[in-house]
Amino acid sequence: MTKNDFFQLMASAGISPALQKLPAKEPEIQLLLGRIERLEKSLKSGQFTTQGAYIERNRIAYALMHWLKDGPPEESPEHGESLKEISNQLRDLFGISAEEEAAALEAGAESQRLAEESRAKYLQSLPEDDLSPLPQGTLSGKNEIRQLVAQSELALALRHLLAHTEGTSRHGEAAKLAEMFKALRFNEKTGLIAPEALSMQYHQIAGEILSLLDGPESDPEIKGKSWWRRLWG
Repeated sequence: MTKNDFFQLMASAGISPALQKLPAKEPEIQLLLGRIERLEKSLKSGQFTTQGAYIERNRIAYALMHWLKDGPPEESPEHGESLKEISNQLRDLFGISAEEEAAALEAGAESQRLAEESRAKYLQSLPEDDLSPLPQGTLSGKNEIRQLVAQSELALALRHLLAHTEGTSRHGEAAKLAEMFKALRFNEKTGLIAPEALSMQYHQIAGEILSLLDGPESDPEIKGKSWWRRLWG
């Protein structure tokens, strides 16, 4: 079945007859029809929310458009309109009104906004991280610092690192890394950074802590430049 055949039948008779005309013996179509059936049952039994159904049926629409290979290119406006049309037809098939769905999506967005506001207030209430070097008598060994990094206790790991590298060529790099951590924490508290970017940069800082920790004790020049050294000059 071509894309035009499918959409003409869907426009004249609805999506259910159009789905029945798909080659059900093909593995892709079997999986697709199974997903639709499971979603319909889950909605009727209350195991799926309207908001969750919106996401899943958009995925189903995308999978169907991928199978209809003679469709418009994915970057074209026509492709987006076709996806929307299939998704809306599935919504009608599941007995969800446009008004009910809009209300569910708005409620979900409001709930997410409130959660983000609550997290922002919590982060802003936290005291600023103390990144001063720890006194020499309280220093942990390298294995303990590695454990702190593994536990995401980066502020404390940096305090140990600053003390460990004091008097060596690596101290300046450790200090720059601490400043970078402070800037990242500020961006997290003020919501200036996306969660994905935040996680990635914390992982990068953790890697740099381990790299400096394992470096030579008194090498005047570490070979090459890490990504954050290039960033900070």
